[in-house]
Amino acid sequence: MLELGNNSAVSVREPARRFELFHERILAEKVAIVRLLLAIADLAVIALGYGVPTGSTPAALVAALLFVVYAALSWYAVRSERVQLDYYQLVSPLFDILMASLLVVVTGGFHSPFNLWFLFAVVGTGLSRFRYLPVATTAAAIVAQYLITRLPQPQPVDTEAFIAGTVSRFALAAVIAFISAYLTNLSKTLALMEQTGNLLGNTVTERDASRVFLWQTATLIELSYGKVSIDEGTMFEVGTVATETGVPRRTWQITLGSEIFGELVGERPQQFSQKDDTLVEIMCERAASALARIRMADDLISAAASEERERIADELHDTYLQTLAALDMRAEAARHVESHKALEAELLDIKRIAREAAAQARQVIQRVTPRLLLGRERIERIITERWKGEWQIKVSDDISLSVGQWRSLEMMLREGLNNARKHGMATRVFFTVEQVGEKLTAKLEDNGKGAGEVIALGYGLQRLRSILNEQGGMLHLENREYRGTALIAEIWMGAKSS
Repeated sequence: MLELGNNSAVSVREPARRFELFHERILAEKVAIVRLLLAIADLAVIALGYGVPTGSTPAALVAALLFVVYAALSWYAVRSERVQLDYYQLVSPLFDILMASLLVVVTGGFHSPFNLWFLFAVVGTGLSRFRYLPVATTAAAIVAQYLITRLPQPQPVDTEAFIAGTVSRFALAAVIAFISAYLTNLSKTLALMEQTGNLLGNTVTERDASRVFLWQTATLIELSYGKVSIDEGTMFEVGTVATETGVPRRTWQITLGSEIFGELVGERPQQFSQKDDTLVEIMCERAASALARIRMADDLISAAASEERERIADELHDTYLQTLAALDMRAEAARHVESHKALEAELLDIKRIAREAAAQARQVIQRVTPRLLLGRERIERIITERWKGEWQIKVSDDISLSVGQWRSLEMMLREGLNNARKHGMATRVFFTVEQVGEKLTAKLEDNGKGAGEVIALGYGLQRLRSILNEQGGMLHLENREYRGTALIAEIWMGAKSS
């Protein structure tokens, strides 16, 4: 949650739910699919009577069926995002071990072929973000196997065979888990840096770029406290400053070449490594590039605005002001006319000149604030470029918007289509634009999975909402009555339209 004050400093408090990188849930979903397929295969094997001691088939079928149900529920919970990923990654190994223990006990104990489920529980933890989870899972699996050997076994357990088999199997599983954990952490780093580049590329103000840079960097190197200060006075903080002494603290400069844009200060419980320094330096360089781009764009906009102001001033001087001067001279001449007929003719000329001046003024205003027709052709081009599923649009032909309002609506359509495809898994969208009086309403509806019980706007939609507010409009996201979401933008046509 962002808490904005009257000054330029902004405190960013830790959210209730950890921000997930796009690849983390995909990995968890793949593991859940593998678990479900293996559980179904085990059920089929047991149903055929393979690897099941005599008289244990009914109990083995029940255990295998329970395993399938658990695997199916796990897959559904991850895919539908009904469970927080951190909780799932911590709890699923425990359930894997419990379900594996049940299956192993009823299918031959220590000599059961389904002992491989313990290895699956260990290997799967390598795809989580928790560094020591493979160790904890390996220890829990070994304890579970030892307790199983204490139960009555169909065949006697050789202690040496138990030790040798357990050590060899779990050593291999642990190696695979740690290699997977390293690759997962590496992919997380690459994904986060790629995401940072995309987010910084979409920022249009220094405040947005600074906030994105700080949040992403704090996530990347796990800062407990971070502060970014830009040379123009903008300052953002995340986390809480450590009260105890001796907490590692580092400062990095945000530079591009010889130009210094600001600095980043970070704290965390563990020491900063050379790898951390390298990653932060790359992030600082990306942030500096974004800030340089934004400042260059601001300079170009300022120069263009200055040039446009000069052009408008010249045009007003050459047309409107000269006409006003002519009116002044004709009015002065009319004061000295003695004939009523001549005075009437002079006043008619003044009226004609005033009408011409009004027409000239309207032409100047129309050129300064052009209006764009919101046509079906332009909307269809955006949808066909960004949407592969079914779509339908309904747009009135007589609607016109200012440049700023049209750009806001275009951004809403693009952001909405992206969310419907990426997050909603939708296959069909319906876009309507209608105007009632001075109020224009644009609605993008989809048939996806909906926004959930707690509706929160992501970075793109939050940015869109602020732009619409500047244009005299508002934005909100809501769940449809049956299925999917509706993204709604409302614009008052008489409002600010720069």
